[in-house]
Amino acid sequence: GKCIPEAWKCNSMDECGDGSDEQVCAREADPPTAASFQPCAYNQFQCLSRFTKVYTCLPESLKCDGNIDCLDLGDEIDCEMPTCGQWLKYFYGTFNSPNYPDFYPPGSNCTWLIDTGDHRKVILRFTDFKLDGTGYGDYVKIYDGLEENPHKLLRVLTAFDSHAPLTVVSSSGQIRVHFCA
Repeated sequence: GKCIPEAWKCNSMDECGDGSDEQVCAREADPPTAASFQPCAYNQFQCLSRFTKVYTCLPESLKCDGNIDCLDLGDEIDCEMPTCGQWLKYFYGTFNSPNYPDFYPPGSNCTWLIDTGDHRKVILRFTDFKLDGTGYGDYVKIYDGLEENPHKLLRVLTAFDSHAPLTVVSSSGQIRVHFCA
């Protein structure tokens, strides 16, 4: 076979073209399945840990806590969504995503309608901004005014914008912020 970097051997990819770089590998045991795992205690649930990549029993208190512990997100799926988004009339202040400063729950869908009650521009400043960068398509859309009008879209923020501070300025005293996870 060809000479290849050591790191390319046994990586489940055929870089040599004849499979020789994958033939002499010590095969890992098949990944554990939920069926092969011992049952958990009554106050625990079974989970393929996102940290150790093995099945483990976790306390029920870790379900729906906004922190992803399971590789398949099973501990944070089908959770009752915390209420989020609101009409902020005559508003000057701060607001935040559900569960802040901890990570927001998957499936969050929030809209804040901000109306300062005067004609001056709204300066929306994100002092702490971090969206999930794992490819799930989380975003924040900011509109000039209270309507979800594509022609008045000021900015779309994604995981690529996860830094602070970020500032968006409206043309009037109204702004719409839509967050979707």
